[in-house]
Amino acid sequence: MLQDIRSYLHEMNVSERLANDMLATPPERVHILTEAELKAYGLANVDPGEQQTRAINSEVREVQEAKQLGLDRLEYTRRKALGESQCAYTNDYSEFWNCKQRVLTTGRR
Repeated sequence: MLQDIRSYLHEMNVSERLANDMLATPPERVHILTEAELKAYGLANVDPGEQQTRAINSEVREVQEAKQLGLDRLEYTRRKALGESQCAYTNDYSEFWNCKQRVLTTGRR
């Protein structure tokens, strides 16, 4: 069982030491991991594989959106940066979103 747990943790990019520590903790003694322990076990951050998947998915979405707007990648990136700098975030998220969409669509605020 311990080998299966270690294998799974390794697959998830989590320290295999967690398996030993989990099994060394009696069931009646619940232990809440500290921030330092979460970091040491590799549980505090997004998994590197997941980060890569998110980055790829984001890139695919942006390429699709640029294509829908009839923009090349350079112009899309320029407009996106312009929207980030020109559209102020307020309590009304819809206004912020609409502003960014206007900039992406027209190239100006």
